[in-house]
Amino acid sequence: VNVSMGRLRTIQIFVLGEVKHPGVYTVSSLATMINAILSSGGPTSLSSLRKIQLKRRNKIVTTVDLYDFLIQGDTSSDARLMPGDVIFIPQAGPMISVSGNVKRLVIYELIDKGTLRKTLNLAGGLTPRGFNQRIQVERAFKNQFQIILDISYEELKQGKPIYLQDGDLIQVFSILPSTMNAVYLYGNVKRPG
Repeated sequence: VNVSMGRLRTIQIFVLGEVKHPGVYTVSSLATMINAILSSGGPTSLSSLRKIQLKRRNKIVTTVDLYDFLIQGDTSSDARLMPGDVIFIPQAGPMISVSGNVKRLVIYELIDKGTLRKTLNLAGGLTPRGFNQRIQVERAFKNQFQIILDISYEELKQGKPIYLQDGDLIQVFSILPSTMNAVYLYGNVKRPG
């Protein structure tokens, strides 16, 4: 028996919500959600990357968290598309900001009850110059005043989880630039320092 493959058929799908170019797209029958999202120009700056929905016959088939794909390369939740499928990208949920001495300085979208420890893991952890004795969380309380919480990395690993809220600013400070346990040699030497 000889089998030869002809042309791959195409299907029409909808990419809607917070995407750069929403509309109807004709894609390969082997296309997945991520292929379709890239075809539409990608998410906007207001879009959720954590709750992208695939709808088929007005029912949610699956929800994709693009953080898993972008940070870990996990494509297990990426589904193949069928004719008439709708990919809906909602507006972003609660957002927090991570700055300072972490490996990925970014604004992250919280999912469910995000904790400070999980968020620091998403940010790639502390850099070698990150001061592990002071991680600071700035939080607006009821749109009236600001609360500041300082915690060490060891307390964070051993203690109860610290849940984050929309608008929290997380900062990891750097170690002091002064040199400890060093002897300086200057004067009439070949290599001062």
